[in-house]
Amino acid sequence: MPYYLVDKDLDLSSKLGKKLSTNDMVGASYTTTAEQCIRMVNGKLVFWNYYCQRGRYAFINRTRLTLVDFELIISQDAATTDDLELVTCGQKSFRVNSSFLQEVERLKQSGSALKGNGKALSNSGP
Repeated sequence: MPYYLVDKDLDLSSKLGKKLSTNDMVGASYTTTAEQCIRMVNGKLVFWNYYCQRGRYAFINRTRLTLVDFELIISQDAATTDDLELVTCGQKSFRVNSSFLQEVERLKQSGSALKGNGKALSNSGP
């Protein structure tokens, strides 16, 4: 799955305990699977239904490119439907040179390959 360049960090952890909307994920590349587990609550077995979203995105802040891999657990139980229950993120940041930043800006201006929402970063280049 490629990293997609978004305009800014999606800050997924700030959405814990809230309902996640599609606007919260604009530009990110991810897959969603429905899952179920069994938990013991007050001595009784309880089924817990949830969605697991796994994906990635990238963003640039000044001269730093950050690549983010994430996993989200979204409740599908009646009382907490669509609440974000768990966020797991891993990220790598590194400095990029001015020619890379100029190329990204050029591509954004031309409406070509890297224009935020839904455009993949290439693995080629310096």
